[in-house]
Amino acid sequence: APKRRRKNQFWQRAGDEIATKIGGLGINPEEFGERTRELFDEFDTDSSGAIDINEFAAALEGLGLDFPNEQIEQMYGSVEHDNNGEIDFTHFEELVLLFLEKSALPQESEIGCPGCGAEITNEEWLEALVGFVSGAHAHSNESPVKARIVQNLRNEVVRMRIPNQSNEWELEVVDRLTNQITNLIQAEVSRYRMDNENPDVDMIRQQALQQAREELTPVLEEQIFQQAEAKLAPLIEVQIRQQLEAELAQILDRERQQMEAEMWQKFEQEWKERSSE
Repeated sequence: APKRRRKNQFWQRAGDEIATKIGGLGINPEEFGERTRELFDEFDTDSSGAIDINEFAAALEGLGLDFPNEQIEQMYGSVEHDNNGEIDFTHFEELVLLFLEKSALPQESEIGCPGCGAEITNEEWLEALVGFVSGAHAHSNESPVKARIVQNLRNEVVRMRIPNQSNEWELEVVDRLTNQITNLIQAEVSRYRMDNENPDVDMIRQQALQQAREELTPVLEEQIFQQAEAKLAPLIEVQIRQQLEAELAQILDRERQQMEAEMWQKFEQEWKERSSE
């Protein structure tokens, strides 16, 4: 059938693709091959050179890996079977890689920034940032390891330093106040010159300055603060998003590497325990 021919053609190219995927997960290809061979021999309880889905499911359970039956069946069915419904070592390598990819964190391309520009609460904003990891809420409910990673992300976001733009618009406030006061003083001087033949310019300036400070400073400050906040809010939001994306990408990479190391350690520990029995 055409569908089977397409799958066979895919598996002819699978070697290079598997090596590329393994490298993307930060795993040494040579080490991956050695470990998967050891695992395959352990799973192949009848030494037939192939394993069926029951052997594979039992092995996963023995290793303490809790996957739903539907997920095991779906991924097991995605690799090429022989006529007896079993898989050989080559297809087993691909199957192990599928489980590693399922357990790994989503790649950076899947990271988004839901809610940017929307009027949301601080708590909703924090949850949206953690949602950079596709399916973060599902991870919290399904896997203790992933739940810990998501919680670490939440904690890291809380600790992040949010850019402070106050210095910029405070300078704008000072400049605008100074210009406005200067204009008021000049207007008062001109008026007094019209009313008096020999006005005391210094006294006029002092009076006008005092009046401007008392009457205009609070009003102008409020207006400028509102204008500056409205103007800078989008810029601050963009800067926050860029900073969080960069920092979260590093966190995701560290957590992904740590999780992979834990998975391999668990595989090795269980294999050694079973081998010593």
